[in-house]
Amino acid sequence: MAATATVQFRLEPEKKKAAEELFNGMGLTLTTAFALFIQQSLNCNGLPFPVLGKQQAENIMPRNQDIDERMAALSKINSLCRKAPPDFDYAKELAEARDAKYESVH
Repeated sequence: MAATATVQFRLEPEKKKAAEELFNGMGLTLTTAFALFIQQSLNCNGLPFPVLGKQQAENIMPRNQDIDERMAALSKINSLCRKAPPDFDYAKELAEARDAKYESVH
């Protein structure tokens, strides 16, 4: 196993709980989600998503949108990242997380 480093950051407790619930629903831990964010940022050589105002973001991807529609929207956003390696498939990663989530329910 590769060596790891500890990263600490401060976050309001409500936001941490909401993030944990969100990522747990996708079959991820907060640590795994953060590691994915860091890796994708490195792949893109910047933020792996456009920085939008709340209203702009809700126009693109409303909170109550179906998970498959959200995955399609995230895949489109991911395609904006021109420096991502060609073998990295963000939609596939999300689909696997979704499948794992639903598999645990059945």
